[in-house]
Amino acid sequence: MNVSTARGAPFARKIGAVAWSPAVQLCLFALIAAFVVASRWPDVVLHANFWGEDGWYWYPDARALGWAALLKPWTGYLQTVSRLVALAAQPFPLAWAPTIFAAAAISIQVGAATYLVSDRMSAASPSQPARVLFALIYLLLPDSAEVYANLTNVQWHLAFFAFLVLASTPAQGWRGAALDAAVLLLSGLSGPFSLFLAPVAVLRAWHDRNRTTFWRAAVVLGCCVVQVGFLAASDRAPASASMLGARPGRLVAILATRVVLSALVGRHGTLGVLGLWMWRSHLLPVLATGGGLALTVLACVRGSSLVRWGLLAAGLSLAAALISPVPLTGWAKPWVMLTNPDHCARYFVLPMLAWVGVLFTLAADRNLMLRGGAICLLGLLLIELPGDWHLPPISATHARTDFVARATAFAAAPSGTRMEFPVNPPGARPMVLVK
Repeated sequence: MNVSTARGAPFARKIGAVAWSPAVQLCLFALIAAFVVASRWPDVVLHANFWGEDGWYWYPDARALGWAALLKPWTGYLQTVSRLVALAAQPFPLAWAPTIFAAAAISIQVGAATYLVSDRMSAASPSQPARVLFALIYLLLPDSAEVYANLTNVQWHLAFFAFLVLASTPAQGWRGAALDAAVLLLSGLSGPFSLFLAPVAVLRAWHDRNRTTFWRAAVVLGCCVVQVGFLAASDRAPASASMLGARPGRLVAILATRVVLSALVGRHGTLGVLGLWMWRSHLLPVLATGGGLALTVLACVRGSSLVRWGLLAAGLSLAAALISPVPLTGWAKPWVMLTNPDHCARYFVLPMLAWVGVLFTLAADRNLMLRGGAICLLGLLLIELPGDWHLPPISATHARTDFVARATAFAAAPSGTRMEFPVNPPGARPMVLVK
């Protein structure tokens, strides 16, 4: 099998008598990735519905404000990708809008996985089989229902995509450069992620010192300035430690539950562990967190700069989530909420991916003991993945609703009609539209 150069020069692989170009291979992988994503939760695609801010803000604001909605912040930041998709959905029937939102969210996730296996990432990770395996783990990541096929939380996948762009080799043509710029801009102007990726962009530019890394860093820093400006103009401020319920023991429990164990044994396995006496005695959380941190330090020391940059970005993201989680309402102590595998999974997607990256790094280490231990942990992860293949029943987080029927009735209603539309998760306040 031929191997591409670090520059990603064109090549062809032959399987039997058929030559498969890189473009064909990537298209095939994208189709497989889309099938994998859809197979985890078919109802979310076949019976798509708005999720949270999808129906509360993105679609109604696009309908009422038009392009001006792009300059309206939410939680202190611009949310560009969600608002752009909502604007793109306006020419189509309302009944189609949730499906358009879901398709956009899935496309970004599949796009990130496909980019990871492409030759653009060959310099960062020379082993294509390893990249394919990591991409599949990313698509099947346990405890990730909250960021699955909904536009509101697609920014977390977009942030991962942006990190891959910063880690990739320079594009050889204008199309690749345009894709890189679009991903960095969309991610940087959708939530706070430019703040976490800015150090990575600067370090990569300092390390490589070429035109590509310089313009990438400029894009990320420009987005960072914009988002910091909107954040400074908002009234959002970090909560105090007492309001958060911040305690060392809870921090250990959060890291053990939502990062180390969730990635290794999945949501179902983690829920089972929580009932053990070793967990209630605090012994298991300390062992899991301590072991995870020790392996992370080893990966930082023995791994590449890319590993350290990924851990830096994920660590900053997790620190921000712990300091200022959203929402704070409904829970007396938000850190208690964060220890529960059924809440706020979005905050732990990037840390879990970084943790998996630690295991991949150590699995390739020259030290036999480290390599064997990391391979065993990755084996445990792969064994547990089928148990979390199917996400929670749709009644737990998404409900089948009469959205299409209501949208059809709304389209035929006279002007001035006010109608409510159900929004997931179940129990959330509805979307209200006036024709």
